[in-house]
Amino acid sequence: MRDLLSILTLPFAPLRWLLNRLRVWIRDKAWEFMHDKSEHNGILLLRHFKAPKGSMSATREALDRIAEVDPVSFAKIPRLLPGGIIADATGYSAAWYSVRRKACVIGAKTLETYDTDDIALSIVHELCHARLFAAGFGYDGAKFRVRIEKICVRREIAFARKLEARDVETGFYTEWLNEKVKGIVPENYTEESFQKRHRREHLQKLRLLKRVNAPACLRRRIVLKTRRRFQRQRQLAEIPAEQPKDVRTKLQNPAAPSLTTRLTHRSPP
Repeated sequence: MRDLLSILTLPFAPLRWLLNRLRVWIRDKAWEFMHDKSEHNGILLLRHFKAPKGSMSATREALDRIAEVDPVSFAKIPRLLPGGIIADATGYSAAWYSVRRKACVIGAKTLETYDTDDIALSIVHELCHARLFAAGFGYDGAKFRVRIEKICVRREIAFARKLEARDVETGFYTEWLNEKVKGIVPENYTEESFQKRHRREHLQKLRLLKRVNAPACLRRRIVLKTRRRFQRQRQLAEIPAEQPKDVRTKLQNPAAPSLTTRLTHRSPP
């Protein structure tokens, strides 16, 4: 019966492909419309229309700080972050790496409350995430996530030591980051904890869309997208750990999961 149904729907495959391409084009155009674009030393900067106008100046100061303290890392930003630095107004986290857009996304509250060195450390952290993804390391599994986060925080520590060499007043960053490494445990990076964080993020997006009187169809789409994501995550959590990796990639698409065993043999970037 399933084979017969697939044969009957085969003539509609080009139409489905065309509609899917049209949907992606509309989504990308709408996303570009909601962001102001600029450049700083060859690095793309994007600001959400609800983010404060001063957020871009804070990003430029942080980039200048990275260029002054660590020119090698600054030179890698255009290559590893082609999507640039995005000042977001809807995110729950302070900063994160967007795999789909290959960009570093920083929350508007972070840009308002953090100082220049804090923002620079966040960019260095997400730049390390981008480098690991480019090297083929995904973000699947609590234990593997802990290893990834520890590598990225150690990269922050290396940058903080360079800050300390230039400015004695920034020495507390090294002690704080060393304590942060000790606090990275698998319990905070399980599928359940990520589901809770995604729920908070989507609820915040819905509240923002409601404040700006967004169409109800757009809000319903976000709700449906959230339900599908949580359903995939529940199905992924039900797969036993001893199952092959290719079974898990049907629900989640990590980059080259077979390379995970090489992480313990790699030195921090």
